[in-house]
Amino acid sequence: LVGIAVLGMCFHHLVFDGMSFSIFRSELEQAYGGKALEPEKEDGFTFAAKEEEQRRGETYADAKTWYEMEFGAASEVDSLPLPDVYGQPDGEPEVAKAGFPLSVPADEILRFSRSRSVGISIPFTAAFGYVLANFTGDSEALFATIHHGRTDESLMHSFGMFVKTFPVYVDSGKTPSVGGLLSSISEQMKGSRAHAVYSFGDCCRDLGLNIRICFAFQGKLYDYDIELGGKRQKSEDIRSCRPGYSILVNVFQNRDGHFTYDAITFDDEEDLGYFGSANQ
Repeated sequence: LVGIAVLGMCFHHLVFDGMSFSIFRSELEQAYGGKALEPEKEDGFTFAAKEEEQRRGETYADAKTWYEMEFGAASEVDSLPLPDVYGQPDGEPEVAKAGFPLSVPADEILRFSRSRSVGISIPFTAAFGYVLANFTGDSEALFATIHHGRTDESLMHSFGMFVKTFPVYVDSGKTPSVGGLLSSISEQMKGSRAHAVYSFGDCCRDLGLNIRICFAFQGKLYDYDIELGGKRQKSEDIRSCRPGYSILVNVFQNRDGHFTYDAITFDDEEDLGYFGSANQ
């Protein structure tokens, strides 16, 4: 195209997470404007080396013990709504997507979360687990979730892949009240973050967890546009990866102050009916 410049950027998620892109975008704008850049306090390689050292000592053993106590009873739980529930024959997996806007404003959910002394992601995570358990006709639900992993302040300006994947186990039979369920999930997530040196892969392998659904509270939508030379450059996010789950649900906060459930299934389009009921 004559007179049009295109900047292509390709990042592998193995070494580059969403927060890394925000840092990259900011630094690119600063560098283009001739400003000095702030160096990393700790790079991804140093962090990985420290974590590998922890995996060889008592920290790892303690983390494994905690996971065994927290998730040992979840090995028999399979929360995936199977295609044959709908009388459909097995076949090649197909990708289907659907979005479900939430009518409750984000400010109201934030106030509710604060009144319960939990993070804003906890009500969404707890509600997802509760509805998932009911949808599959059980009081228990097992799924995965993610956390940005930057619990150390020194990593807030670092490039790398620091995201952690955690299992989430919900037993609504043991926590019948809303307050009890929120507190249970909140404490479970705190424990998972504190023992993150024991990886999600280790946990699934050692405890025999069968997790094929991921729920990710993403928060505010990323702004991929870049300002260069005093002009805002429009960008487009092109993703070529496919997550290792049968069903993936993201929750984003839109610019209008509301949340939207973004559901993707890689098994059967009928599974998306579940997310419609979850939104209600």
